[in-house]
Amino acid sequence: MKLSGLQCAWCPPDWIMHDSRCYFMANDTRTWESAKEECKQYEGYLPIVLTAEDQVVLSKMATEIGKGNNTGVWIGLRYETMEGSFSWVTGEKLTSNDSFWQPGKANITTTYDMSRGGQECVAIVPSKNDTEEDWYYNWDNVVCDSEQHVICENQDFLSRWNTFNED
Repeated sequence: MKLSGLQCAWCPPDWIMHDSRCYFMANDTRTWESAKEECKQYEGYLPIVLTAEDQVVLSKMATEIGKGNNTGVWIGLRYETMEGSFSWVTGEKLTSNDSFWQPGKANITTTYDMSRGGQECVAIVPSKNDTEEDWYYNWDNVVCDSEQHVICENQDFLSRWNTFNED
């Protein structure tokens, strides 16, 4: 059964709706791998930035959750050493058209901490001025074992229902 006509989207309580996707801000900080596992518990994944609008929404959330402690928010992007490129947790490769790096920050070889690994994971850092201009280019590649805040993403209930019923 596929619904048609006017439809409403729905996210669970305490989740934020944006573009048929739901976002949940966890109250703790975790490593990238631990954050990824936490999101699986919510039947989700670390956020994927598909558009400039997604970037603004996630940047606002990062600024809200990281204000005062200068801790970023993990996104579902990581440098894959074997492929030599950044990939999303969904397996898609990052394209230069869809990236929001801070100037000079997409350099995977800038720092390598032998005890913790390289800067292979990506976080959105909080906006310093809380202005729209600062919400666009604030990705930073950081050490995966550092602790950042966690935002999880999944599809809204109606989108999941429609996908389930297409089979």
